[in-house]
Amino acid sequence: MKRNFILFLVFAATTMVLVAHPHLQKSIDVKIGEVEAKLSFYTSPANPEHVKNAEVGKFSTGYARLALSSNLTVGGQTIPAGDYTVGAIRDGEKDWTMVLLPGKLGYDDTPDVSKVLKLKSSFSSSEGNAGHVDYNISPGHGAMTGRAVLVWRYGTLYLAGALTDAE
Repeated sequence: MKRNFILFLVFAATTMVLVAHPHLQKSIDVKIGEVEAKLSFYTSPANPEHVKNAEVGKFSTGYARLALSSNLTVGGQTIPAGDYTVGAIRDGEKDWTMVLLPGKLGYDDTPDVSKVLKLKSSFSSSEGNAGHVDYNISPGHGAMTGRAVLVWRYGTLYLAGALTDAE
């Protein structure tokens, strides 16, 4: 009886932790033309205060990683094959640009903003609400129609960065 009770407590505690604050590891594999792209990230609860307090001109990261098997060329800019940390730079009160920082950014690392690759971006706060950080690579819509885009959803924020030119 005592053993069953202990097993129940362990199960209940584990379930509470998983339900209360899950961080799920996700990855998405996509072929963009001949380029293989792998997007990897952990979900975490959206934190609107973090966004509200983000400084203009500073790099913000959701710790997503993008790996490209070959070069991508978009808007006359070449994105070399390799690994990137996905981020954003706040341009103003209600404007953000999606960026790729070469390499892996550690938790306490300070990024060199001069090294980021800026993507043609589309920002909106009217695409619904994502309770957790979420990324995707998908066909764009609106200003991004005809492009493959990297999408970052965070609370009410929706940021898309072009990975291809419009067809």
